[in-house]
Amino acid sequence: MAASSKWLQDVDTSDPVAHVAQVAIQGRLKAVEQYLPLAAYESHHDVEYVHQLRVATRRARAAVDLFQPVLPKKRSRWLKRWLRRIRRAAGRARDLDVMQDRLSQQVHECDTPLISLLGALESQRRRAGKPLRKVCRRAQKKRFSRRWRKLIGRIQPRDSCSLTRGTFGPYAQQALTDTVNAFFAEADRLDAESDASLHRLRIAGKRLRYTIELVVSAFNPTLRKEIYPAVEALQKRLGTFNDHVTAAQFFRRAAHRMSDKHSRQRVESLSREERALADQARREFLDWWNSGQRDWLRRRLLEVVDGGCSRKTA
Repeated sequence: MAASSKWLQDVDTSDPVAHVAQVAIQGRLKAVEQYLPLAAYESHHDVEYVHQLRVATRRARAAVDLFQPVLPKKRSRWLKRWLRRIRRAAGRARDLDVMQDRLSQQVHECDTPLISLLGALESQRRRAGKPLRKVCRRAQKKRFSRRWRKLIGRIQPRDSCSLTRGTFGPYAQQALTDTVNAFFAEADRLDAESDASLHRLRIAGKRLRYTIELVVSAFNPTLRKEIYPAVEALQKRLGTFNDHVTAAQFFRRAAHRMSDKHSRQRVESLSREERALADQARREFLDWWNSGQRDWLRRRLLEVVDGGCSRKTA
């Protein structure tokens, strides 16, 4: 699997679970390995390197979680710590990249408060690069690449889970079933007026999306062609809402630190604008989600899961 590919390829429903786990985890860790030095040292050329690194760590963690039963426990914990360390190092830098881009679209040449805030953001972003460079150097020093490859070689069925001794088809069916149930349990608990509840649904949607990417080859093509785009649409809508909430909170905190009244009022107005946009994004999401999209997604996912593993990877 290419490091940039999100789809798990070159596997078959009749392959042993341990083999599929090796292919999946190796492919996703190669992506982490690819983007870590780029994010650490080349992000001034392309800020997307940081974003891609964070996504790669999430996909790698999803693969580790999915195939946890065939991983050696101690080395699995080690790998999860490293993925968390890398993701956190990238997190601050990515958040500042997003805010810089957002603020730069608001600034005009006479807007002194925002020009000053943008300068402060640029300074914070330079400092935020240090943790990424540090974790990159540490990964080299601790032979991260060599050690995770050694872990891949130790993946094998475990007596504690009978599914791991079988083939990928039944394992994928159980994994998708569990993830679908967890997603709709969160959806059924949704409090539409709660930012935190919408955030939890977004996280559950991410887990569903990453699981589909890993097991899609074991199911009817409907999963990839029809259902996955709907999950992506859900993520995009909730992502827009979350971006506005985050921006509103950022501008509010920035305003509180300002001593100049005019500057404080200008940045507070941005916070209110972002909050209004967040409320609009919430309404638009709920209109879409409650228009039958939720029931359609539930029905189609259950049909795919109940249909079982129906084809092999091409």
